[in-house]
Amino acid sequence: MVECEWVECEWVECEWVECEWVECEWVECEWVVCEWVECEWVECEWVECEWVECEWVECEWVECEWVVCEWVECEWVECEWEECEWVECEWVKCEWVECEWVECEWVECEWVECEWVECEWVECEWVECEWVECEWVECEWVECEWVVCEWVECEWVECEWVECEWVECEWVECEWVECEWVECEWVECEWVECEWVECESGVVGVTAEISITECYKWQVSRAGQEGAGWGGAGRGVVG
Repeated sequence: MVECEWVECEWVECEWVECEWVECEWVECEWVVCEWVECEWVECEWVECEWVECEWVECEWVECEWVVCEWVECEWVECEWEECEWVECEWVKCEWVECEWVECEWVECEWVECEWVECEWVECEWVECEWVECEWVECEWVECEWVVCEWVECEWVECEWVECEWVECEWVECEWVECEWVECEWVECEWVECEWVECESGVVGVTAEISITECYKWQVSRAGQEGAGWGGAGRGVVG
């Protein structure tokens, strides 16, 4: 059990950190470098850091009210439950992220770069990003109320269920997107470029406003009908 009201540090370097319970009101750090962090419960009101670098982070429960970071770089992050009210980052770089449940009210990032992200449940109210680049994203359930991105570039995205109220983006470029169900109330994009998009249940209830849509191989399998999708500029309703 570690319980603290205020922790302020310039440099933290550790090889192994193992804890059952960490509860803090305020943590402010300039530099944190760790090889292994394993926790059962982490609860914080405020976490502010300039640089976080870690090789392995494994936790069962993480609950935060406010997380502000300039740089986060990790090789492996595995969590069972993560709940945050506010996450604001300038740079997040990960090689592997695996989680069972992620629930956030607000996520704001300037740059997110990942090689592998695997999640069972992701629920967010607001996600705002300038740049998201990933090689592989696999999830069972993603539910968001508002997603705003300037640039999203992915090689592979595979989802079983994606439900959102509003998605607004300037540029989305992907090589492969495969999903069983996508349901959105509003999708607005300036540019969507994909090599392959395949959905079983199709895009349900989407009102899309797209100025430029360029898809080289665009296939949507919905209700036994192939070849349905967005083609050309303009505004249309699919569903």
